[in-house]
Parts: sequence; C-alpha cells; structure tokens
Amino acid sequence: MANESERSDSAFDQLNSDADQVRLQQALRQSEERQRLILESARDYAIFTLDLERRVSSWNVGAEAMFGYAEDEIIGQAGDILFVPEDRDMGVPQAEARTAVQEGRAENERWHMRKNGSRFYGSGVTTPLQEQNGTIIGLVKVMRNLTAQKQAEEALKIADQRKDEFLAMLSHELQNPLAALHNTLLLLELTQGQDTSLSLPKAIRMMNQEIVQLQRMVDDLLDVSRISRGVIPLQWGRVELGTLINQAVEGIQALYESQNRQLLVNLPTEPVYVNGDATWLNQVLVKLLTNGVKYTREGGHVWITLELVAGVAPEALVHIRDDGVGLTSDQLTGIFEVFVQGNTSLDRPQGGLGLGLTVVKQLVEQHGGCVEAQSAGLGQGSEFIVRLPALSDQSSTLKHSTDKSEAVMHSFRLLVVDDNRDLADTTAMLIRRQGYETHTRYGGEEAIQAAEQLRPDVLLLDIGMPGLDGYAVCQQIRQQPWGKAIFIVALTGYGQQQDKQRSQQVGFNEHLVKPVDFKVLMNLLASIKGKWR
Repeated sequence: MANESERSDSAFDQLNSDADQVRLQQALRQSEERQRLILESARDYAIFTLDLERRVSSWNVGAEAMFGYAEDEIIGQAGDILFVPEDRDMGVPQAEARTAVQEGRAENERWHMRKNGSRFYGSGVTTPLQEQNGTIIGLVKVMRNLTAQKQAEEALKIADQRKDEFLAMLSHELQNPLAALHNTLLLLELTQGQDTSLSLPKAIRMMNQEIVQLQRMVDDLLDVSRISRGVIPLQWGRVELGTLINQAVEGIQALYESQNRQLLVNLPTEPVYVNGDATWLNQVLVKLLTNGVKYTREGGHVWITLELVAGVAPEALVHIRDDGVGLTSDQLTGIFEVFVQGNTSLDRPQGGLGLGLTVVKQLVEQHGGCVEAQSAGLGQGSEFIVRLPALSDQSSTLKHSTDKSEAVMHSFRLLVVDDNRDLADTTAMLIRRQGYETHTRYGGEEAIQAAEQLRPDVLLLDIGMPGLDGYAVCQQIRQQPWGKAIFIVALTGYGQQQDKQRSQQVGFNEHLVKPVDFKVLMNLLASIKGKWR
C-alpha cells in the first residue's frame, strides 16, 4: 500500500511539474508576444538588435519609418550602413559597439543615413543583449529622431551669428559718417573756413552727404521694425506704376550720375494701375534702384522695365536688372532676410546695413505681391522682379494735380520748442530764411508762456523734454481758449505707431520724426499757410 501511495504521489508531482512547465512556456510566449507588440507599437522610436558582427538581427516598425528599410531588406545587413560615410571612415560604428560591450552603455547623438541617401539627426542608446547566464550575444539600439530640434538649433546659431555680424557692421557704418562729420567740423573750426582745400561750400556738401547716409540707415532700421510688427498703416489708393517709376527715377538720377552709372527706363505706352500706397511703393522702387548703384561697377548699367501680364488675375511686373557683381545661388533667397548682405567682407565696395531688401520684401508682401532675385552667378549681374496684383480695370480715372503750393511768407508766426538748443536754433534759422517770423524756446514751461504771449500760428514742439514734456505742453495749451486754433506739430525722435497715436490723442495736428526732411516741413507750412489765408 505504501509503495502504491508513493507512486501515486510521484505521478501527481510529475503532473504538477508538467503543468508548471506548460504554464511557464505559455507565460514566456505571452511575454515574448507582449515584447513584440511593444516593439511593434513603438513607432516613434527605432528599436533594433545587432549580433556581435554588427549585423541587423531584428527591426521594428519605428526603425523602418526612421531609416526607410523594410525588415526583410535590412535583416542580415551590416548595421554600419546606418551611419553617414564620414563616421564609417572614422570607425564610429566599431567604437560605439566596443563602448557598449565594455561599459554596458554607449550614448550617441549624430547624423545618420536613410535608405534613400538623405540624412537625419538621431539620438540613441546602445546596450548589450545578454543571455540569462550573462553571455553577451549582441547589441540593442534604441533611437529617436531629433532632426527638427537640431535644425532649429542650427537656425538659431546662424541667426545669432548673423546678428553679431550685423551689429559689428552697424557700428562700422555709423562710425564712418560720424567720423567724417567730426573731422570736417574740426577742420572748419581750426581754419575758420579759410582753408582753400576745404571751402565752406565743399564742407557743407560733404556733411550733407554723410547726414543723408546716416538718415538712410536710421530709416531702414525703423522701417524694418515697424513693418515687421505691422504698425505701418497703408494709405490705399489707385496708383499708376509708370508715373511712380518716373518719379523714383527722377529722384535718384543725381546719385547715378555722381557714381557714373546709367539708368535706363522702359515703360509701356498704356498706364498700369495697382491698388497700394504710393509713398511706400516709391520706397520699394528707390531701394531697389539704390541697390543697383551699389552693386554695379563704374560705368555700369541698370535697366528698369514695367509690364502688364493680362489674365484672370492680372499682374504688374517691375524688372530691375543690372550688369553688376551678381549673386550666388545661396544669396538669391537669403538676401531678403534681416541681417543678411550679399557681401559682408571688409573690402566690400559699398556700405549700408543690408536692410533695404528686407524692407522691400515686407512692403511688397503687404501689397499682396512678391519679390524675387535672379542671377546667373557672380560677375553676371542680377535681376529683381516685383510682382503686384494689377487692377483689372486699367482705365484711368485719376486726376493729376500740377498745382504745387508755394510758401506764403508774410505775417505767419512760428514757435520752435526743443530742449536741444542747437537743434532749436538751427531749425528756426532755416525756417526764418524762408521768410517766416520764427521764435524759439527751450523747455516746456517757457513754451506755454511764449505760446500765450506770441499766439503763434504753428508750434513745432519736441516731445522728449525734461520737466514738462511735449505731451503735457500740448494738453495744457489745448485747454486754453487761445490754444485751440494753434496748429501743433510734433517734431520728435519718437516715431513708433504708439507715439503717433498718443500725440494725436493729446491734441497734436501732425507728427514728424527727426531728422525732418526740410522740403516736407516747408510743404506742410505752405499747406497750413494756405488754409490760414
């Protein structure tokens, strides 16, 4: 009986043991299936294994998506083909495998190669693949694609480098005209204007040229800032491009003649109309024509052509072509970006900040158009093409006025107020030379007193003054019965849109930004005087 009982217990134990083995095998199969499902679902990660010869032995769907190889294509292939050629030449795959085996982990972050030859930036970890007894039988690699982050980092690095280059160039470009002005004024002071090698007319001409250059750079800086933030309201209207081109050419012709360049114009016989802001479109033309002067050699040519492309959506095309230094393929698009110049070398033939084309691009796009650059290469000239939506009805309904108001010079009183005494005095002197009765004050309190005593017709008022600023002065004058009729003009260095809005709110009639174009100021005074009469 005892033997039979022992045999029964042994059989029962064997049955239990067999059942345990079945359950264990089922559990292992389930575990493997779970692992397989996990690997197959990890589409954002490339997970694959390599044998000790670095041949691919397993491959998940994430690896297929990342590298472009199907599983049946890559299994058995050398994993080295996933590295870029330069890394293979340097023995990077071998070094990575060796580090993983010796140290138990190898981290890498570098460029990798896809099946189609393209590259992506991947970050991964390689670890040993071990049996239960600890024997290393291969390697496991887990990777993710960081190309977007890497490209963003590179873009930021390039932008930062361009910004540093731009700031260095800005310092250089501002110092040059300032140094020329300083030296000219110093020579005039030392010689009392009696040196025949630097006559007073010549000195004035030289200083005017430098001031124009300074003003152009400041204008470009302000234009880029204002346009990029969308704070320049466009005054939309029907604009005839041929007339606008003639005006731009007339304004810049003297520069072409002084630099020994030829500007050739080709306009259609029929007018071409667009909807836009004539002032800013003129700036587009002037900046492109100025660019033509800069990048052509002495005796060079610039051609400006206008054409109308008919169709369902007609387009006006302005071509500005030159036979100058030309552009590389990389420059054709980058040249329109902020802080990018065609030539940033120390020996570049022309100065400037390289912002003109950025302003052009932004203005043209605000008008619903686009601008592109074309060039066959360095030394083969370049062409800029401005495309603007043309009005479908090209018939002229505009009336052109040829009446140019001239300033009336009698019994018209102005008060100039600025805490910069030299600026106030010279502004008053210039206006006085045009025949106007002009007075000056140098602070807010005395401005209010003078306004009450003199009752000027026009008050040219600075805003940024110590004590009582221009906003407060304007408000206090407007509160007086005698101050309501005064035409108050802000003459200030504050030119942002919010500055103009505030000046309008406190009672200013106009807002002009320093340094003010004297012709613009005279035309404004003439207009005011015409209404005053």
